[in-house]
Amino acid sequence: MELKALAASLGITEYPEGLEAVYRHTATAKSKLADPEELARLEAEYQIFGELFPTVQKGAEELRGNEALFRYTAAVAAYVEPLPWHIARTVPLPKPFDGIKGSSWTTIMILLSLVPKSAAFFTDRGLDKAEIKLIFGDLCASLKNEYAKTGSYFFDISQFGWSLLILSGEMTRHGVFFFHRASFNSNAVILKNKQSGERLPMMTKGSFHRSGEILGSAGCTDKDGAFEAEYYEDESIFQGHLVRDGVASPTLSTLKKEEWECVLRTEDNVLSLHIPTNSSLSPEDIQASFREGVARIKKCFPEFSPKAFYCHSWLLSTSLESMIGEKSKIVQFGNRFLRFPVLSNGLGHMSYVFPSYKSTGWQDLPEGSSLQRNLKAHYLSGKFILESAGVIMDDPTLYQ
Repeated sequence: MELKALAASLGITEYPEGLEAVYRHTATAKSKLADPEELARLEAEYQIFGELFPTVQKGAEELRGNEALFRYTAAVAAYVEPLPWHIARTVPLPKPFDGIKGSSWTTIMILLSLVPKSAAFFTDRGLDKAEIKLIFGDLCASLKNEYAKTGSYFFDISQFGWSLLILSGEMTRHGVFFFHRASFNSNAVILKNKQSGERLPMMTKGSFHRSGEILGSAGCTDKDGAFEAEYYEDESIFQGHLVRDGVASPTLSTLKKEEWECVLRTEDNVLSLHIPTNSSLSPEDIQASFREGVARIKKCFPEFSPKAFYCHSWLLSTSLESMIGEKSKIVQFGNRFLRFPVLSNGLGHMSYVFPSYKSTGWQDLPEGSSLQRNLKAHYLSGKFILESAGVIMDDPTLYQ
């Protein structure tokens, strides 16, 4: 069967032109996609799924039992193998639960087909088996999280992209955090006073609500008093909108370069932190993760020299302290960062705090923990939890 007809039978009308040649090859070659022996080998070597492995085996059998779906998915797996993760995630796949048996397992089986290449990359870079197992273990954790949210085992396009990023080798896990070797890509620069050491963000572009949050964020759509960020820099000054307490000032400030220097700007190397669900945020575990992460990354990826830790998360929201108190581990974690505003729909915390949230109204949110009760009350009062971005530049682990 031609690829066009095969794809159409799965509800797919468009796909990358290059998939045709790959499909012709995979149609005549034996594919290891969802192969029982290959899956058993990967599980034995990396213990990816543990007690969930029999469920994954059944999913693989279900996918292989649908010939059209299997042939298309095998072609996609071979096609995306050499692609950057952000391009690989865009290749169309059948919609899960759209009457196509086995379709909920396509993304997971594609990801598992990429594990050998990923493992070879990490091994070549000097990561040990325990570190590689910890990285791959996120596949199981994510699958369990999706089941908790939806009652089904499958990865949507967002989770598929996240897992592709992990397997790409751009990100490693050490202790509490995943560390993504990335470039600072925010509409801000970080300035440092040469005498006092004080650091301040200055916004370089963007539209801002009068509150200093990004215009268009949840609760910040009113344009009355809104302003556009202006930024100017020459050999003697920095001029722009400074950020204090996580929000941008509507007033232009001018800082002299004889007193201030730029210590972080666009394209500088940063370690972007990603926090798996249910991770410990105790100061001891955070510091241990920082210490191990920086040490291992500098050893295994010596070409990468980070200037800062970076995070973009609801955990950095400046609203949290008034709700859950300054002694909260979440608040203490957020207070480590020099924060600045980013666009936020106010829902970034939902899958973390309310994993089964179904957009049925704030009044229906569960109240099983103090965090759930506090956040529910906050939203019922008409307020939002806006994500923030932030950097840590003064942690000694960065200079070890």
